[in-house]
Amino acid sequence: MSADPKLAALVRKLHAWELDHLRELVEEQRQKIEMLEAQNERLRCECDNAEDCADSWRQDWFRAIEDAGATPGLTITGHLVAVPPAESRPQ
Repeated sequence: MSADPKLAALVRKLHAWELDHLRELVEEQRQKIEMLEAQNERLRCECDNAEDCADSWRQDWFRAIEDAGATPGLTITGHLVAVPPAESRPQ
């Protein structure tokens, strides 16, 4: 008993459709991956820039405090302060 030619043709069309559909899905995923990789790279650059800026600010702050003859300090709540030299503090 041989297979119905119409059924065989339908199966081939379904397989072709399935393959086309999978190719479309793969392409969509490829595009999403490329977009996410680009976004990831942008965010890494932003993070690196923020770290550089914070480090620069910290160095500038310490330099300014030392140039003023003060000592860098930290409050209990985590705020940076400039502690004046002992001889210039009120008694």
